[in-house]
Amino acid sequence: MPQLPEETTVPIYLEGPSCDPRGPDGDGRNRLRIDSIDPQPRWALRPRTFAGLRESMNTAIAQWGSHFDVCSGGGECSACFRFTRRHNIQSPPDALIVRLHPDGSLHYTSDVKAGWNASLTPIAWDDLASLEEGWSLGRVLRDEHSQYIPLNRLFAFKGVEKI
Repeated sequence: MPQLPEETTVPIYLEGPSCDPRGPDGDGRNRLRIDSIDPQPRWALRPRTFAGLRESMNTAIAQWGSHFDVCSGGGECSACFRFTRRHNIQSPPDALIVRLHPDGSLHYTSDVKAGWNASLTPIAWDDLASLEEGWSLGRVLRDEHSQYIPLNRLFAFKGVEKI
């Protein structure tokens, strides 16, 4: 993995917005908000959407928000087990698709035409974000079944090691 120069900062700990419930006027009477802001810090390497997955590949463009899960390490990124974790798909074909179920869960398969009738294997968002090197992420697509994203192996030659 390439090393960054010391002065380069790549954000992976996304601080939540500051929120004063009294508002700028001090009384809280100058705005109306129906939903709530969860100001917990997020971690840019824990995506929860396909857009977040794309941003986690280049965290310089990552922004705080619901695309990412809550940080569980309190900002100590280098000590977090997720920072160095790599997920390995056992005996994968050279091309996969990852389907997004309406409940938010992910499943991968090599059969795009079969939809939800294909032989599906569940995969967690954290596992997808920490895939071992050698996979190329395609664009988000949609068919009559769901949204999906193609994954292609970059090193598809069996038994040949990457140099």
